[in-house]
Order: sequence, then structure tokens, then C-alpha cells
Amino acid sequence: STQVVGHDAFLALLTALVSAPRMRTLLTAVAPVGQPLQGAAEKVVELLPLSPQNTARLLCRLSPRALVLSEIEGATSGADFVRRLARHPAVAALRGNPSLVKSAALRLVDLDGTHVPLGELHRVLVTEGELALRSRSPSTASELSSRAPS
Repeated sequence: STQVVGHDAFLALLTALVSAPRMRTLLTAVAPVGQPLQGAAEKVVELLPLSPQNTARLLCRLSPRALVLSEIEGATSGADFVRRLARHPAVAALRGNPSLVKSAALRLVDLDGTHVPLGELHRVLVTEGELALRSRSPSTASELSSRAPS
């Protein structure tokens, strides 16, 4: 957050990291650091939200349990599952934000280990207030490989 980025101790740590020879530092934040760092160049890159298809793929990949074709009505293959999931209201509610996708994926299993069906995910997220509590800006996501059912 802006409070952390502007904090003197944080800036001192960043300065120490960037002054180390041969060290590269990658910082992701909602806002730029906002002041020059000795020996470093700040490059600000705006990250756009994930597409619905990539949001669905990331949700499948991060799911702590195996997803089955029967969870999405009419799905006939893994690729069809992901296409249909991309049009699901829960995926739309995630707004392409990888942080929200990660949080949602964890909700596919209750604390007691019970599976939460994909069809109930949107209700669970809204009920628990997840969407209201999360950041509104997108963050980065690494490789998007699908763990959708095959």
C-alpha cells in the first residue's frame, strides 16, 4: 500500500537491495515508489486485468482440489470447461485480478476439507465479503497453465 511504499524503513531496505552488485530487484505495488532510489531505475509497468479465459485458467490451476467436468453444465472437455467457466458469474466477479483469483481458488475447499462446488463459488465469495475486502487494481500472475479437467 502507499503507507508501506512511503515508509522510511521500507525505502532504506529498497536502497540496500538495489545497491548490491549483480542483484536485481522486482517490486510490485499499486503505486510507484515515488522517489529516486540511489543506483536504481524505477520502471513502472501498468498491468491490465486478465481476460476472462485466463482468469478461468488461473482459477483452475490454483484450485486446491481436482475440478470435474460435471461442475460446469454442458462441459464436454477440459478446454470446453475453461471456456464455460470463463463465462461464469464468479469469474466475472473476480474482475481479472490474480489476487482475487487466488483467494477464490482457496474457497473451493472449506476449512473442514469439504468441496465447495464451482456453482456456489460466487455466493461464497459474496457471503464472506472477499470481493469487497480486496484491492481493486490487478496484480501480476505467473505462467497460466490450466489444471482444468481433461
